[in-house]
Amino acid sequence: MIEIYKFGNEWQVHTAYEGAFAGTFQGIMKFCMKEIRVPEHELIAAIETMDKYGHNASHFGVNRSLLYTFDKTTKKMEN
Repeated sequence: MIEIYKFGNEWQVHTAYEGAFAGTFQGIMKFCMKEIRVPEHELIAAIETMDKYGHNASHFGVNRSLLYTFDKTTKKMEN
């Protein structure tokens, strides 16, 4: 399980095995690609989908592919 959150200017990534990390957008994206090995195209899809629906979170499956985005405060999911 991998989830990425955006709270204001802070970005966070939470993983089932590596723990949680916070930082800038660039820092979190680099961490996701290098350390967690999330493909760049999956991160781009997540950011675009979050923006499209006004969400602040995305959820990735065990294969590091985007499953859905949601609003962290309401847990409302759309895709």
